[in-house]
Amino acid sequence: MTKKEQSTITLDELFNYKPTRCDKIKWFFGDALSLPSEIRWWFRYRFVRKHQYHKLDTGFAPGYCDPCVSVPAALFEECSRFVERTEDVINWEIDTGHHEAWKAFKSARDFWRGGYGERFGTDEFDYSDEAKELLCGIINHVEFMWYP
Repeated sequence: MTKKEQSTITLDELFNYKPTRCDKIKWFFGDALSLPSEIRWWFRYRFVRKHQYHKLDTGFAPGYCDPCVSVPAALFEECSRFVERTEDVINWEIDTGHHEAWKAFKSARDFWRGGYGERFGTDEFDYSDEAKELLCGIINHVEFMWYP
């Protein structure tokens, strides 16, 4: 019998497959061992702020906020956290794409942390052209925003 003939399964064998006792034991313990990990991560994703990757923090106090304020604030905040976490981890000089992305992210972070973020969302702020340019820079280089 050739190797190809050995690896070929007929439809009859596939639909009439009966798991052995050994198969059942492997399935049970495989599922049982992965269950505690799944439960732990289920709780972490929902209740531990550090693991709530599906939420974007605006940095604002709780309360109502219009999307025209919360969306740019969330982008600036996420970009700032990204720069602070990856500054010493990623080699941003590896090529021109990384270098341009780093300049865009770092200038957006400096702008946001330099006082604009404190005024943002209050009556005295305005959407400056610089803020719009920096937001466009973040969006244009978003493919470089991933954690190693």
